[in-house]
Amino acid sequence: MQRRHERRLGTLLELARGTVWTCTGLFGFACLFAALTGSRYGAWFLALYVTGTVLGLWLARRRWPWRPVLLLACQFALVSGLWAWRARGPDRHELPAEGDGFIVALEDHHRRHGRYPVSLAEAGCSPRWNAYGGWRYEALDGGASYYLGVGDYLEDGFVLYRYRHDPDWYWDT
Repeated sequence: MQRRHERRLGTLLELARGTVWTCTGLFGFACLFAALTGSRYGAWFLALYVTGTVLGLWLARRRWPWRPVLLLACQFALVSGLWAWRARGPDRHELPAEGDGFIVALEDHHRRHGRYPVSLAEAGCSPRWNAYGGWRYEALDGGASYYLGVGDYLEDGFVLYRYRHDPDWYWDT
């Protein structure tokens, strides 16, 4: 009776190990795909996947019975840590309000100097990094106009932008 339970438990453990190794392989493929397709954070995902693999293999040498689970857990923890770090910043719908603050500073600079600044820093703005790659600013027509935008079609699925002559923000999805 005890041998039958041991065999069943052994079969379940082998099945669990096989499932974990399959998930590890699929996870690695996803990280490699993100790196090769030029994803903004693909290289970081791949580096953390490799780090997690090395750490997991080091733990596996300790002869613990659940070493495949530890391998997957290390990879998952490292990559999810990066994902959580990447996701910080304002929500997509808070971006226009943040951009309005930059526009006030740009208009103030234009009023004082007769032209728009070359950079946001020249206007006294220090845009914080956000999950959408940060704000892009460009002075146009020798400082007579400007473009201010954030987002990326491929990475974020949208671009939010505004030109000087536009009264409102434009969501391009």
